[in-house]
Amino acid sequence: MFAGFRATSLRLDDTTIFARVGGTGPPLLLLHGFPETHLMWRDIAAALAPRFTVVAADLRGYGQSGCPVSSADHSQYAKRAMAGDMVQAMKQLGFERFMVAGHDRGGRVAYRLALDHPDKVLKIAVFDIIPTAATWDRADARLALGFWPWSLLAQPEPLPERLIGAAPDAVVDDAITQWGSSTKMVSKEVRDAYVDALRDPAHIHAICEEYRAAATIDREHDALDHANGRRIECPLMALWSGEGALENWYAQEGGPLAIWRKWADRVEGRAVQGGHFFPEEHPDDSSGSLGILRGQIGRSGQRVVEVTCFSYAEPRECLAARGRESSDIRLSGINVLDKRMKPISTATPVICSLMFVGSCASPLPASFDAAKYDKMSCVELNVAIGTVADEMSATAIARGKVVHTNIPDWLWGGQRVASTVAARQSAKIERLRQQEAAIAAARRSRC
Repeated sequence: MFAGFRATSLRLDDTTIFARVGGTGPPLLLLHGFPETHLMWRDIAAALAPRFTVVAADLRGYGQSGCPVSSADHSQYAKRAMAGDMVQAMKQLGFERFMVAGHDRGGRVAYRLALDHPDKVLKIAVFDIIPTAATWDRADARLALGFWPWSLLAQPEPLPERLIGAAPDAVVDDAITQWGSSTKMVSKEVRDAYVDALRDPAHIHAICEEYRAAATIDREHDALDHANGRRIECPLMALWSGEGALENWYAQEGGPLAIWRKWADRVEGRAVQGGHFFPEEHPDDSSGSLGILRGQIGRSGQRVVEVTCFSYAEPRECLAARGRESSDIRLSGINVLDKRMKPISTATPVICSLMFVGSCASPLPASFDAAKYDKMSCVELNVAIGTVADEMSATAIARGKVVHTNIPDWLWGGQRVASTVAARQSAKIERLRQQEAAIAAARRSRC
């Protein structure tokens, strides 16, 4: 498992965080749920490694991470504290900004990360959850009976600690078999690792403290944010089990997406096949969905926003005209022309490259071979749809760059060339959309 990944233990202010790190590309933090550890991402991490720098971490109190001393208000195991851990850990690994995906408890840390550290989180994905306060506000007998850890593990110590410690194997087996997932989703090796993680008294207490925090201080943090109109600013993707609680319990409210849209501005998502542990049941499907997160994110984790200005002498004037802040853009074409229309710096090469592309480039292929996707495996299809999404995003940005370029009047034929290039890029985007639809159709029929 995790071939090619390195194991590391990161020392933070008041605990240690264990993680496996591997791959290449923009940083993506993966956070597990209960009763799992970072091992739940074993197949997904391998699939994503060619396109992301993947960090699969154990939350504080879980797996191989440390267990800070608890407090009476459970704040040491609040999602706010766990989110802070991940900011520190990612910074130690060299990532100031990153994407994050979380399942179950990890999903709750993920959205708390986005709320508390909006400058650090580029995009988030949450698997099979709605916000903690929203869950408690809608809690009834179905939650109490169906997902017993919410109420049982939140009881005062030492009752839940003693129950788990007496039969950790029963806890893991019940979760795997009773929450809608296939018993074949984990090997004996992985199942035993989950059980072993629940044998240590310090970790058992920490996990119970995390559930006590969810019932108290986490709920308070959520309620306060919601009351103050504080929202998740980055794009959010929600996936949930099409056979589980979220699909059925909240249908009258419009489903999980309607609930998330009360907390975030940019929400998308869908139900997926499998039970609560669908990332382990169907890793190809989950890794394909996470692959779409990549978009235009640079290797450093910085969002890349291209802004081209040919008619402003100073960068600040360009930024003001575009309504941008200098912290989130990469400038190109700045200081191109002065007031006397004298060519400076990058004007000549940029515009000449447009003319070259417009006049010399070969025509786009008229079609593509959709039949080739019928011969691909599910993993290959996931990679293919991610590659097409990346190319489509890059082409759309390039087209926007051309369309919004201010072509100087003195450049004869410049506007015609820009229009030609933009038209070619529009045609390419349309062809990529057709490819994306063909790949999606193949995935639906075979994966």
